Amino acid sequence: MEEYQITEITQRIISVTDRKLRAFILSEKFQTLNIDEIKDFLEKTVIDVFENKTSALQIVFTFVDILERVYEIEIKKSFYEKLEKISTENKILNLLIDPPLPHKFLKRGEVHTTDIMMDYLPLGIKRSFAKKLDRILIRRMLLEKDPYVVKYLLSNPIITEKDVLKIASGRPTKEEVIKVIYTFDKWINLYSVKEAIVKNPYSPFRLSLLMLFFMQQRELRTIHSDNTLHPVIREIAKEIIDRRNYLK
Repeated sequence: MEEYQITEITQRIISVTDRKLRAFILSEKFQTLNIDEIKDFLEKTVIDVFENKTSALQIVFTFVDILERVYEIEIKKSFYEKLEKISTENKILNLLIDPPLPHKFLKRGEVHTTDIMMDYLPLGIKRSFAKKLDRILIRRMLLEKDPYVVKYLLSNPIITEKDVLKIASGRPTKEEVIKVIYTFDKWINLYSVKEAIVKNPYSPFRLSLLMLFFMQQRELRTIHSDNTLHPVIREIAKEIIDRRNYLK
């Protein structure tokens, strides 16, 4: 694929501000491309991500939205079939298309922490509570692991960044909970939330990988040395550090 074509597609996607619409447009565009063209586009985009180019980061973000099926949009089966047929030596692209098995475990002393009184409430009641403008009640619900309860919590106007960080940092937690946070632009646009997700060993691999590229050098070094995280995430963190140092 020619450079101008890659630039044209990129500009078309990033000119759209709505994430759901972006995902739909990108998936539709891929339908018009053959496998080699899709590969060329994605390889070039991933290379640009390593160079911290904002437009490339936005494209990869949208690509992950599609792969994680964040939105209920109709994506033709042939789209995923084309991705499966891509043969590339680009490690990041391979990891995005076909992520490794989860690497999560209880750290020493790590236990399931819950609010015993809340545990006995029906989910319907807890979902109703999550909508209430009651600060004390909301604080008690931050340990919830039901993604629907978390969704209502994140939509509650009185919830704070500190509250969201507590949810995102919860260990152990469910991948679905982290994924719900990822769908909220209001929260995922915060650097602190991105950092909490990538540093949580229970986060979905693709989301952790994506968030890595937003991290600053200090956080990347911390991630690289954290043996609770997926070894591939730690490895990529070191590669990003090396690449950025080379480009200085």
